[in-house]
Amino acid sequence: MSYRIYMDVCCLNRPLDDLEQTRIRLEAEAVTEIIQTCEAGIWMLVNSDIIEFEVSRHSDEFKRELIYAVLAKAQTSLATSPRIEQRA
Repeated sequence: MSYRIYMDVCCLNRPLDDLEQTRIRLEAEAVTEIIQTCEAGIWMLVNSDIIEFEVSRHSDEFKRELIYAVLAKAQTSLATSPRIEQRA
């Protein structure tokens, strides 16, 4: 069974944060492992227009481009719909 993985922008940013704190470093390692598992085709990374919008507003251009590189590997993308907006 292939899992579909949808990570919010905070998760996608975590490997780019300051890794001095143990908790942050462990979270970054977990996110990196999830991304690598998706890249290997074991799980499926899911993108969305909401994630794309949030990333486009990132103040750090370098981090923004790195996150876009990860999102480019997504196998599917979700579009916002009235049903999704209502559920959110």
